[in-house]
Amino acid sequence: MNLLRRNPELLRHLRSELRAPRMVLAAALANVLCFLISLLHSQMVASRSYSDAWTESNSVFFWILIPQALVLALWCLSSTTQSIASERLLKTYDFLRTTRLTAGELLAGMLFGVPVMAYFSVGCTIPFAIAAGLGSRVPLSAMLVTYFMLFVFVVFLSLVGLLVSMLVQKPRAGGALLFLWFALTPLFGIGMLGHNFPYPGLAALSIVPGLLPLYHASSSVSSTAPFFGAQVPLLFLSLLLYGSFGTWIVVALLRNLRREREEIQLLSRWQAIGLAAYLNLLMLGFLDTSVLQDGARNPYGFTAGQATIFHLVFNNLIFYAVGLATLTPAERLKVWYREYSEGKQSYLSESGLPWPWMAIAAAVAFLALLLETASTGAPALGKWTLGDSALSLFVFLVYATRDVLFLQWCTLTRMKNPILKGILLTWLYYFAAGVLSSTMAAGYRSTTPPGLSLLTPTGALMPGQATTAMFGAGLQIGVILYLLFLIRDRLTRAPAQVATA
Repeated sequence: MNLLRRNPELLRHLRSELRAPRMVLAAALANVLCFLISLLHSQMVASRSYSDAWTESNSVFFWILIPQALVLALWCLSSTTQSIASERLLKTYDFLRTTRLTAGELLAGMLFGVPVMAYFSVGCTIPFAIAAGLGSRVPLSAMLVTYFMLFVFVVFLSLVGLLVSMLVQKPRAGGALLFLWFALTPLFGIGMLGHNFPYPGLAALSIVPGLLPLYHASSSVSSTAPFFGAQVPLLFLSLLLYGSFGTWIVVALLRNLRREREEIQLLSRWQAIGLAAYLNLLMLGFLDTSVLQDGARNPYGFTAGQATIFHLVFNNLIFYAVGLATLTPAERLKVWYREYSEGKQSYLSESGLPWPWMAIAAAVAFLALLLETASTGAPALGKWTLGDSALSLFVFLVYATRDVLFLQWCTLTRMKNPILKGILLTWLYYFAAGVLSSTMAAGYRSTTPPGLSLLTPTGALMPGQATTAMFGAGLQIGVILYLLFLIRDRLTRAPAQVATA
């Protein structure tokens, strides 16, 4: 609360957004919309055109709650994704960075001040919705918990929006929302998987499964999930996930809010390793071996081998996250290389190349797999051996290192938006590799085409393609060495001299 009390950044947004005419107009429009929704709802009830069995779940409260959640989430996300980028575009962000405000005060003021109009507009409709819910016998405690969880979710989305706004160059709300849609949808898809999923606690990524039992005591959706062997309420796990992920975003924001865009480095080296260890520990806590089935005995169950594949693919994403979070800005990398050549810096310096730290993240991933196997026994791996898992992690690490070093080389060129263009070129490579492999592999309809194992890391997930995958990884190591040579060439290149008249 000390960060919000008399916070100049928060007061600036409150005074600019919450002006009396705007507040009156927003409150009037919001309540008129609620009134119209209630009229439409009463007509549907009178005609019984969509449900003969009327329950409290069909009450007007839920008809109002869904638009409230959508409007609040999208409004907060849209406003925060444009906040910092808009300030930079208007050349006013430097005034904020050079004030006496700390990074924490700036973050708190932006987090709750930028979307304050969204909070006010939706907040005006909450009394209307609660009154409608009480009239339909909806429990008051359930409604209050729902709005609290919605607030937690929206604050998390606002943090994500501020992070994106800090990284992008121009405030393009449509592109940012589209990117976040593709980034967050798979997470919520995982959260809505069935009971046979070996990580049932990931259902807490969506707040809906934890809220359903509050309204329907007889709901088939479980209100708890195993976490390190203990049954924990899904709502508590949702708070844990959003709180912990939000904390990592806050760490990245506090570290970079007062820096120039070209100097941004999301996490320090050891913070990135800590993030990798935390994510692996989280997956270890969520694993429920009781749902792992023998594929021959129950072909519809989730097998232990599939759980191992999920663990390996998840850590492949962690490798990319560690690499992207530890990309070194070009000027800092040049200073590091000059001091490293003089013996004043080590290769594992905070300003060095990111690939050694990705290797440490791979060691953390293998250690987590060992702990998983030791705590749950052989079913944790299924038909996979520790050697197979180590080989797969190595192949994933090689491809991730190649891609991240390519992005690091892009930062040393004169490209505009080098990281974004580098990511697009990387996606183009994988798309081309997939198309060429499928075109040239006419005789491999039932197995993975060898071209995919040679050019992409997919062969690491196919025990029969281990030799091809290792040969492909060897080729990529050659590419990595060439990229290191190109990076060194850029770092040792003398700066261009401007000819004087």
